[in-house]
Amino acid sequence: MRLHLACALALVTTVAGCRPNPHRAALKHVTYAWWITVRFRPNGDSIAGIPIRSVDSTWTGALALNRAVLPPEAQRDPSSLADSLVAFTLDGDFNRDGAPDRALVGVYQTAAGATGRFLLILTLRGKRWQKADVLKEPGDPGFSVLTVHGDTLSWWDCMECDFGFEVAWNGHEYAVLPASSRKE
Repeated sequence: MRLHLACALALVTTVAGCRPNPHRAALKHVTYAWWITVRFRPNGDSIAGIPIRSVDSTWTGALALNRAVLPPEAQRDPSSLADSLVAFTLDGDFNRDGAPDRALVGVYQTAAGATGRFLLILTLRGKRWQKADVLKEPGDPGFSVLTVHGDTLSWWDCMECDFGFEVAWNGHEYAVLPASSRKE
């Protein structure tokens, strides 16, 4: 009896899965916000004057995001960055050690061809920025931005998302947690 029930369930699932999807035609005409679909070429050899091999020894290319590298549709978008509190680079003292810190986002590519997004945290030592930490999100080399609330950085993959990551100093290192839904 169990074998017949399992076979019947498999047959129904297979037949139902083969039926045409009435919504498929409508999906061909869906347009997405530019920040969802944009992909960047991580082809630079330094970030903020720091050689990319000093940031991550496996990287062969990287690109720090800024307004100049955005696609043309970003300039025409009324919800664009102009009046927004999101940024590609933020300055502060994120680890509360008295030295200026800088957080910036971008995309990378490794020697093996893997790509992704990064959040690089720099600290000013003397007159030079030095890497304090780099957080990576493997995947598409796409859009991301930062916000700050108090001492807490938030890293977002889009401008209208409800999910991102909070990055905060825990006294020893930068800790990453799911972000609250505040983009102020």
